[in-house]
Amino acid sequence: MATSKYIGLVECNGTPGISSGVQVEGFDVKKFMTRTAEVATNVKYWYPAAEEVQNIEAIIEDGDIELIFVSKPGQDDLEMVGKAVRSGKNVRII
Repeated sequence: MATSKYIGLVECNGTPGISSGVQVEGFDVKKFMTRTAEVATNVKYWYPAAEEVQNIEAIIEDGDIELIFVSKPGQDDLEMVGKAVRSGKNVRII
């Protein structure tokens, strides 16, 4: 029986990027963080089981999440991206 692997999504600048139905084979989106209601609506449409969280720590501290996608980080997001990288999880900046 295959077990699920989980992704955390972080939308930094509020534009749909990873919230538009990107699928990664073998992974399910478990948690996401965004700054806008529009992006949250998109994420919930494509990933209805995903939980919206308010901070990066909720994603980093989730032991089930193996991969974090960070979409379009800006200068103000560097501390958050650094936390994700230092967490030991796989991080992809897109």
